[in-house]
Amino acid sequence: MENRQRRPGPNGLDGAAGIGHYAGAVDAAEDTVAHRWKDIAIAIAAAAPLAIAVVRTAAAPTVQAVAHASPETAAHVASDVARAEPMMRRNARRNFPGDHWSQDDDFHNQERVLAGALASRYGLDPSEVFAIIDADLRRQRDPHRESGAAPCKPRPFYD
Repeated sequence: MENRQRRPGPNGLDGAAGIGHYAGAVDAAEDTVAHRWKDIAIAIAAAAPLAIAVVRTAAAPTVQAVAHASPETAAHVASDVARAEPMMRRNARRNFPGDHWSQDDDFHNQERVLAGALASRYGLDPSEVFAIIDADLRRQRDPHRESGAAPCKPRPFYD
């Protein structure tokens, strides 16, 4: 019997027993095909979220231009807010007695909700409603309306 050394195949293995490097070549070809499919699967997995994002962006509805408030509409919005403000302040004081910081937070949350409702009612952007409120407060028509906020300070306790 001849003493033949086995030569490793291209993938570093010698293949099946007694076949030599030819089995390694078949394994290498199969490994290359498997490697290709693996690379394709990785590329698809990486590209799929991007493709979904592009399709969703292209299919998204466009933002409609919001009309600006006429002086009459601005006056209605300002008077609605001025009428609602005392009640919102009372609710905030009742909800958070003695805690001015939380009262302001609660009041401004109520104001945010009201601004959203008024924006929907009059077909305005909420930022425009806040601009109307700001302009109305700067006119200083009513000295009882507050345009400030309690200073930010740490609480003595945290729940």
